[in-house]
Amino acid sequence: MLKKTVLWLLVAALPLTGGCRAVRYLAYLFAPGSRTRSVDAAFADLKGQRVAVVVFTDIHTQYEYPRARSRLAQRVTAELDDKVDDVETVDPQAVLAYQRENPYWDAEDKTALAERFDADYVLFVAVTEYAMREPGSTTLYRGRITAEASVYEGGVPERAARIWQTDRVATRYPEDAAMGNPEGSLIRIRDRTEQRFVAKLVKNFYKHREEVEP
Repeated sequence: MLKKTVLWLLVAALPLTGGCRAVRYLAYLFAPGSRTRSVDAAFADLKGQRVAVVVFTDIHTQYEYPRARSRLAQRVTAELDDKVDDVETVDPQAVLAYQRENPYWDAEDKTALAERFDADYVLFVAVTEYAMREPGSTTLYRGRITAEASVYEGGVPERAARIWQTDRVATRYPEDAAMGNPEGSLIRIRDRTEQRFVAKLVKNFYKHREEVEP
């Protein structure tokens, strides 16, 4: 009944609006499946390949959030396993152990990292922001994760190895406003911020559907 009423009002408004805008909205409103669109992978070549996920966090992040690197590495690896067909991922614990044992690992060529883990590609995630507190506040919380991601191909010189990159992947939670920290809130904020960030990042590597605005 509601849709019939909306339809009648829009049809009545066609002469006043020139018709085009109302027609576009009618097509969106009544066409089945039109509220999402198919999006191709930005980089589809991880399918069927062995991939090492390597996460970089700076000294400040490591001090304030010492588990950030391991949490993100494990979550990105798990999401790749779940979403990308036939991908084979390197055990994130092996990568993290190497990072702990080699303080200057980040100075190594990415192709050397690929060789070390017998990987076809290295997905290198450079985290530029990882925070759970609202800037300037000690009592308000909102998760923010920002990173730049690149894919390096193993077996080629470093200068030619980076074959894909995205400048910025950013997520925050909650979207609208920071919140206080009653028991359990900080854990929930961290979990959902990481979850949203990882989903947004990994969507670059498989075909998926996204919601569209009317």
